[in-house]
Amino acid sequence: MQRMRPLIRNEFDELLSLDDHDSAERFCRLGFQSLNAELLALAKELAGIASVPLPKALHGQKTVIDLLMSKWLERPTRVTAAGVRAFVVDRARKRCFMDGELKELVPLREADMDFVRLAGVEDWQVADLEKKKRIVPLEAFMWFAGLHLSQGRLAEAISGYAGFGIVRWPDFGTLPHTTQQVKLAAVLMKSPGDVARLKEATGAAEEEVVAYLNACYLNGWLKETAPAPPPKIEENVAQRQLLGKLRSSLGMER
Repeated sequence: MQRMRPLIRNEFDELLSLDDHDSAERFCRLGFQSLNAELLALAKELAGIASVPLPKALHGQKTVIDLLMSKWLERPTRVTAAGVRAFVVDRARKRCFMDGELKELVPLREADMDFVRLAGVEDWQVADLEKKKRIVPLEAFMWFAGLHLSQGRLAEAISGYAGFGIVRWPDFGTLPHTTQQVKLAAVLMKSPGDVARLKEATGAAEEEVVAYLNACYLNGWLKETAPAPPPKIEENVAQRQLLGKLRSSLGMER
C-alpha cells in the first residue's frame, strides 16, 4: 500500500485514510474512474476486501470488437480506458481522432470492459478535434482493432455464422498486412468456409483466422456463407470391379 501512496496523491491531490470502510469505499469510487492502470487495479483489489461493489458499464459489451460495432458508437463517441489515451470514433464520417499511434491501443485487448467508458461528442467538439488531433481513417482503425484486439474469439454478431466469405478485397496497398492475410483473402473470395477450413487452406493459426475475420467484419466486408461441402471421396475403380466379380460369382445382383 505504501508504494501506491504517491499515485493516490498525484491522482486525487490528497492522501486518503484506508482504515475505515467509508474511506475505502471513497477511494474505490475514485479509483474506478482513474485512467491510471495501477491505481485502477488497486481500487479493484481493495473493493474485493472492503466489499465495495464493482461498477457495471451501461454499454454491456463483452469485448472491444463488439463495442466498436455497437449502437453506442452510432454517433461520434469518446472512448476512455485505463492504460491508453482517449480516442474518438466517428463512424458516420469514417474516421477516428487520436493523440498517438494505433499500436498504443494494444492494452485495450486486455481491458476490463466494465471500466471502458463512453461519452458522446458534440458537433462543436468534433470541429475542435479536426484542428487538434491526428485523424485516422476508420478503415485503418478497424483493421488494426480486428487484428490486434480480438482476444482469440469472434465478434458476437458473427460467432454463429456457418461459413465466411468476403464481399471485397482488402486494400493491401494502404493496409499493413502479412502474406498469411493475403492468403486468407484469396480463400475467402474464391472458396469460403468455416474457421477450420480456413486454417486448413492457409496454414494459419486459429487466433490469426479469428482476428482476420473480425477485421473484415468491422470494415463491413464479411458475409455469411453456407458451410463448405464435405470433400468428395474418389471411388477406387479397381476395388469396385473386384466387388462386382465377387457378387457375380456368388450370384448376387450388382
